[in-house]
Amino acid sequence: MRPLLAARLSRALVACYPPRWKQRYREEMLDVLDQHRASPRTVLSVAGGALTAHLDPSYRMGTPVIKNKAVRVLLIAAAGCMAVIALVHGVFTCTDVNQLIGDLVWHPGHAEGDVALVLTPDQRLLATLEGGEPDTAVVTLMSVGPAGLRQVSSFEGGITVAIAPDGHLVATSGYGGEAALWNVARPRHPALLAILRPGSSNALWGEAFSPDSKLLAAAYGGTTALWDVARPAEPRLLTVLDADVGPVAHADIAFSPDGHLLALASGNGQVTIWDVARPARAAPVATVTGRDGYFQALAFSPQGDLLAGVTTGGTVLVYRLDDLGRPTLTASRCMAPSYALGFAPGGRALTVVVDKIFPDNSSRDTAFTWQVTASGSLTGGTSAARDTWDGQPALTRTAAPSSTARRSAALR
Repeated sequence: MRPLLAARLSRALVACYPPRWKQRYREEMLDVLDQHRASPRTVLSVAGGALTAHLDPSYRMGTPVIKNKAVRVLLIAAAGCMAVIALVHGVFTCTDVNQLIGDLVWHPGHAEGDVALVLTPDQRLLATLEGGEPDTAVVTLMSVGPAGLRQVSSFEGGITVAIAPDGHLVATSGYGGEAALWNVARPRHPALLAILRPGSSNALWGEAFSPDSKLLAAAYGGTTALWDVARPAEPRLLTVLDADVGPVAHADIAFSPDGHLLALASGNGQVTIWDVARPARAAPVATVTGRDGYFQALAFSPQGDLLAGVTTGGTVLVYRLDDLGRPTLTASRCMAPSYALGFAPGGRALTVVVDKIFPDNSSRDTAFTWQVTASGSLTGGTSAARDTWDGQPALTRTAAPSSTARRSAALR
C-alpha cells in the first residue's frame, strides 16, 4: 500500500470513532498522523482502535457498565485483537482491493500530454508531468545521456512539479492539493517522504526549490509557504508569506542564484520580490508590474542583477535590480502567447521560446535569442523554429546563444 493512500485511509478512519471519543482525541490523533509516515500497519492500528472504542461503553454513556477497570481493559484488548485479525483477513482475502477503496486509488491518465518539464542543472535527470488532476497525473523521471532520453520510473503527481537542483528531491502535489515531497536519489525507486500541509485551504499552484536544494517555496492562492527541506524526511514549515499569487506554475516562481531573493508572479500582473536570506523572517523588498497580462515565466540572470519576465500579452521585460527598492525596466520585446525564457550561463544572452498555434491547427515552436548588454538591454536577435504540436514550452539552462534554440526545442 502506498504511503499517500495509507495516510488518506488512516485519516478517513479517524472519522469512524464514536462522537465522544472524537470530541476528546480527534485533533490529537490527526496531528500524530500528520507527523508520521503512514503504512499499512498505521491503517490497521487506527481501524482496530475505532472498533475497540465502539466496544468501550465509556464513549457511549456517562458511566461505564463494567466498573472494574482491569476487567474492562482486558475485554477491550481482546476485542481489539479480534478486530485486527478480522481486518487483516479481510484485506488479504479481498479479490479486488482497488475496487474496495475506489477513488482513493491513483488512476494514471495519459490524455493531457506533458504539461511541465524540469531538468536538474547538470541535465542528467528530467522530470515531466502528464495530465492535470491530482488522482490521474503522472510524474515521469528520465535519464538524459548521449543516447537521448530513457525513462527510469513514474509515480503519482498533481498539477505542478519541481525538481531540486541536486537531483535528490521532487516536489509535486497530492490528492488534497498539498505539496508532496519525493525522494528520487535512486531514480528507479522514488519514495514518498512527506505531505506538506501549511494550513492553507487553497489549492497548490506552483513550487520551486532554492539553488542549494534546502528550501522549497510552495505557492497557493493568496499565500506562499517556505519549507526547510534540508532534512527531507522531517520538513519544517518556516513561514507563510502573505503573497497575492495568481495561477502560477514552477516557471512563475524564481529564486535568485544565491538563494537570497524569491520572485513570485501574481494574477494581477505584478511580480513581488521577497528577501528570503533569513526564510523565517522573509519580507517583500520590491514589486514590478507587467504591461499586458500577468507574468507567465520568470528568470534571474546568473549574477542576480537582472530579472526577466514574459507576460501573457506577449511582452518580454527585463528589470535591473541594483537598487531593490526601485527596480528599473531596461528592455522589452513583443512576442506571441505561450512562453518559456532563460538566461545563458554567463548572463550575456536571453532566450524566449514561443509556441504558436496556427488557424489550420498546426503549431510551431520558435526560439528567439538576444544578446544582453551590461545595462540589461537586448540587442541583435536570432531565431530557430520547428513544426510541432504540444503544450506549454519549457526551457532548461542554456549553453550558449548559438545552441540555445536547438536545445530548447529538443527538450520539450
